Amino acid sequence: MKKLAACAIATILCGSLYPAGATAGALADPDPIAASLAKHLGVASDDAAKILDNQANSFATMADLIKAQGLRPENFAIADDGTLVASQAATGTAAQIGPRAGLRVVQSTRGPAEVDSLFAQAAAELKGMDSDTVTAISADYPSGEVIISVTASALSNPKVQSLNKIDGLRLEIVPPDTKPAPAFNAVPGNYMDIVPGTYCSMGVGTWLGRMISAGHCALQSGQLGVIARDGAGREVGRSNSSLYQNDGYDIGRFSVNSGNTISRGYSNYVGGVTPYRSWTSPVTGAFVCKSGTTSEITCGRILSSLTSVYYGSTRLFQMFSTDACGEGGDSGGPIVVAGTNDLVGIFSGVSNSNVCGYNSGYASQGIKTSWGSRIDFAFNYYNDSLPLP
Repeated sequence: MKKLAACAIATILCGSLYPAGATAGALADPDPIAASLAKHLGVASDDAAKILDNQANSFATMADLIKAQGLRPENFAIADDGTLVASQAATGTAAQIGPRAGLRVVQSTRGPAEVDSLFAQAAAELKGMDSDTVTAISADYPSGEVIISVTASALSNPKVQSLNKIDGLRLEIVPPDTKPAPAFNAVPGNYMDIVPGTYCSMGVGTWLGRMISAGHCALQSGQLGVIARDGAGREVGRSNSSLYQNDGYDIGRFSVNSGNTISRGYSNYVGGVTPYRSWTSPVTGAFVCKSGTTSEITCGRILSSLTSVYYGSTRLFQMFSTDACGEGGDSGGPIVVAGTNDLVGIFSGVSNSNVCGYNSGYASQGIKTSWGSRIDFAFNYYNDSLPLP
């Protein structure tokens, strides 16, 4: 009797946690990434598969060039067909590097360091704004510009008018209904209950045995200690850190109770877990997919690899923007590079006009933008990484 009781307790407290629809055992092979990307792009599955092959080769080439030439991911972009593009102003020696690597070279007015400086200048000037005026600040590394997304009412703001006169800063007028809000509603991509009536998606398990999630998922009434439970009601752990605050970051961390594990991969929503290959930095133009409990697998492209976004009066940094749709409850789920399954971010929020509709529907109009928190920043901040395969 005592032994049976102990087994029951161990099953609750020590069992591995799997994404919704997944079962223990070998990692499943079926992967809906190509199908979801084909749907997003409106192309045939074979065409989407070719794009993914091209992108996988592009990331490999980019990694080699970054290592050999001391470049940054911002020196590159991914083209519509998944091939790699080098920025001439960004590389400085692209006349040699680009052609030598067989890359197409595009002209950029500024290199990454100059774009970073413009981004910092805009962020400093727009401190204290809210999403009724400014919705986002985005670095467009391929063009060498910084784009400030504002509502029409912002055009009369003296700070916005002043920034509009600075070379390299460009205003983008967005409709009022595209204001972002956290997708606030358990293993990666799986349902994660945090309080009755509130849920997020399970986040990323780490080398140190923690779970990284969206920062707003780790807070309840501004307090830590949020209990995360999986779909079966088992306690996963409790939040012990959140960087979600004005001029902060949408990154948070949960403890993982002793004996529990988090799969090194994401729910593919066809009954299994697709493993991460590794993790990487976001690259403009790259095709990415997120796994979330509400809209499941959705795909899109990275619009900007570095964005500051306004959720109401809360301004957040170290984000990137995509046109992949999302829903309330998808927050905290992983975002991966399509075709390589390299982890690139944590889903954070979505504009009102880019809400999917339940189970992978797609918005048909409006500005389609969603935001993720950069996993490279999260791992560096917490001095952590993915566990070994």
